[in-house]
Amino acid sequence: MLRVVFLLFLTNVSTYAISCFNATHADLISLQKTYTLVRITCTQFLSPIVCITGIFTNILNIAVLARPRMRSTTNIYLLALAVCDLLYGLIVLIISFRIYTIFGHSYTYMRLFPYLIATGDLCSHTASWLTCSFTVERFIAISSPILARRVCTPERCKCIIIVLCLCNILVNIPEMFSRVMRNTQKSNSTWLGVDVDKYVTNSTSYQETEMQHSAIVHHESYQLILTSLTEWLRKIGWPVILVVLEVILPLLILIIFNALLIRFVVQRSFVQATLQTSIQRKHSDVALSTREISYTNEHPCTPHSGGSSRTKRFMEQHDRGIDRQNVWPHHNIELFGERSPDRKPTVKLSHVQQGHTAGLVVHSSVSERHRITIMLIAVVLVYIVFTLPSVMLYLVHETHPCRTTEYVQIQLRVAGNLINLGLAINSSLNFFLYSLLSRRFRTTFHTLLHCKY
Repeated sequence: MLRVVFLLFLTNVSTYAISCFNATHADLISLQKTYTLVRITCTQFLSPIVCITGIFTNILNIAVLARPRMRSTTNIYLLALAVCDLLYGLIVLIISFRIYTIFGHSYTYMRLFPYLIATGDLCSHTASWLTCSFTVERFIAISSPILARRVCTPERCKCIIIVLCLCNILVNIPEMFSRVMRNTQKSNSTWLGVDVDKYVTNSTSYQETEMQHSAIVHHESYQLILTSLTEWLRKIGWPVILVVLEVILPLLILIIFNALLIRFVVQRSFVQATLQTSIQRKHSDVALSTREISYTNEHPCTPHSGGSSRTKRFMEQHDRGIDRQNVWPHHNIELFGERSPDRKPTVKLSHVQQGHTAGLVVHSSVSERHRITIMLIAVVLVYIVFTLPSVMLYLVHETHPCRTTEYVQIQLRVAGNLINLGLAINSSLNFFLYSLLSRRFRTTFHTLLHCKY
């Protein structure tokens, strides 16, 4: 995964650093071969593997998060996110079939292709805002627990999810009508069932070289062209508005709130360490008192010069008839225990021991919330890592001084293939993050596997 992230970053940086120069014919041929190799590797091999893995893992996510014991506002958001990632993986898998000539020249497939692209973008954008929602919800939950009880309710959570879906549908409707299919008749050279001269320059030498490894086929070909609606939307700056609303703004929200969550986790870790030290100190005091009492019981005539007021109180309880020697040495303590006819009397915990037990309960609860927060931080960080390159690519595409040259266009396509692969990987990783960082998720998944309902 780190290699893919590094390659994505390197691709974007190197793409933007390209100087405007007149690429030679040999440069174009070499770059086109690189593009063909990257396109085949990403689209024909890696992308289907990643998408199939993501489909399977997101089905598992839905099965686990839908269990009754997993019901919470955070898990409702994660369940909706799993549905979006599942649909995104399915659509990307179907889109990747276009590289095969049997699909690329199918009327039905190409007719649906613009709607597949728009639906995939819709799922991706909805997932972005869902990630923002549970990040903000987690920040409210840890910073203002009282406010969270009133605001972060399951009903309100479901309403937010519905509103986000409807808003994203409205925003992405124009994209569904931005492309149309046009029927063209042409001859294509194919390699491994893939059109290698799509987006190729009018280079006869390149085509002649590739003909030695391919065959010429004459068939109906379909091409996607932009509609007049797209031209009008570009004039009013709609593509920029769309990128800001669906990519840049969610990324800014996630970066800000994720930084606040990380800060809280660091502070909470320090508080937990202090609390753990305090609990251990109290536990040591209780153990010391127990040893003092046991020593006094075994040597009733021996004066204990170091006896404290706590020891005297325990001695007074012993004089009133509590069998302390049977209870304390073996730590057989019951909370608010009642006398049973077939067993010796039990005792309520002292204030020190009640504080020790309560501290353990609080520590366990805080640790669970701490792990949930860390898990959500990991989900957001992975999302940022794989989504940020797409923003960089868009900025390069809009601001690069040589973006209209053929050499830069091919480089942008190479980067686009790698970035699309990264987005597919992002939609497939959440199951592994949940399994690694959430104990409750692992337990529920284990129960689900063994059919223990």
